[in-house]
Amino acid sequence: MAAHNSWGSEQCLRWQRLISLYLKKDLPSVQQLSHQLAVKHAQLQNHPDLWQPAQALLWPWHTQRLRQTSAQPKHAPTASSEDLALWRIHCTELLRNPSAFSNPVQLTQRISLALQACGMQRICIMMLDKKAEYAQISDLHGIQTKQLPRTFSLKTTPISKHFLGKSTHLVLTESNAARFLPYLPEELVTVFGKKNWALASISNNHRVVMLLAADQATKTLSPATLQGFKKTLECIERALVLFSSRKR
Repeated sequence: MAAHNSWGSEQCLRWQRLISLYLKKDLPSVQQLSHQLAVKHAQLQNHPDLWQPAQALLWPWHTQRLRQTSAQPKHAPTASSEDLALWRIHCTELLRNPSAFSNPVQLTQRISLALQACGMQRICIMMLDKKAEYAQISDLHGIQTKQLPRTFSLKTTPISKHFLGKSTHLVLTESNAARFLPYLPEELVTVFGKKNWALASISNNHRVVMLLAADQATKTLSPATLQGFKKTLECIERALVLFSSRKR
């Protein structure tokens, strides 16, 4: 087992010295014998996917072949304290009364900043026409414009009816993807994938006017980010009401 790490490691050398003492043989002959036995053992194996120390006999003596790799986090990293402070600032601006925004572009840009601050890394903000038949891209973050058409139609499905009927949200996970993906816009699925992203609809005066899709770059959404995402949706809905009722 020591040879799996390095032929010339201190651990391997200790075992060889112990064997040399036990067999009353000189160290070089014991090392040669251990190499020969490793080769014979590798030849007897019928598992090409398994690592055999004999495969590296021609490597430099002190080469380390097994390296400890840091474990991949189960969830994407959560927002830092600085990010959360920015998130509060952006939400405060969204909730300012009267509205601080003079046009929809300013509003969607601030929405994007709030979503970024809560941990989202890829964001797509879409505005809907009056009949909610088409979605038009209003703001993108972390996504190239060529990845999505400027405007695409919303097919009538049970899920789309649910989303276009009232404000709601859905988090795509490995367990529910097969159930919901066939009913979601293909344009969004192509970009965000089959799992680990969130889709939300936001209404203004009882009519859904906006869709949001966001993720943490395909990583599993962290619970803290999801909590911030939901709170941001509440701020956005209130911001839309304030924006539509502003004095022009």
